[in-house]
Amino acid sequence: MNIPGFPSLPTDNLYKFMALSGVVLLLVAPFFWANFYISHSERTSKAIESLGYSLPPPEYFFFRANIMSGEPVTDEQRKLVEKFDSLRKESSQIEREYLLYDRFSYIVTGLAIIFGLLGLSLTCFGFSLWYLRVQKPLDQILLKEVGEVDKKSS
Repeated sequence: MNIPGFPSLPTDNLYKFMALSGVVLLLVAPFFWANFYISHSERTSKAIESLGYSLPPPEYFFFRANIMSGEPVTDEQRKLVEKFDSLRKESSQIEREYLLYDRFSYIVTGLAIIFGLLGLSLTCFGFSLWYLRVQKPLDQILLKEVGEVDKKSS
């Protein structure tokens, strides 16, 4: 199946396919890691920012204790308690996401390193086999043909 505008894969030669696949892996691995790292750093800054904003004033605890015990409080005090309760919930959600991403970052970094090393080895192995098993014999055949043509012409 050929997609218009998309080059076909080099399936005529296994070594060429290995080499070019290795180059693709070698180029994709850093972008894969960088994409994850950028989103992880954004989440980190968001978590730090939310933790800084969610520090309630000292009277919050007093008003919250009054609400929990059933004592009367004003609407302004109730809004203050609700605001910081929602900020604490949001902060804990962001903190859980941060911890998940932090744990996942080791896996992503390891995969990026593995893909990079796999790409490097495929590239080296594919190009060396391509040169030794395909290109070098073709060059020798070409030199023989040129030598025969020179002998015939003289």
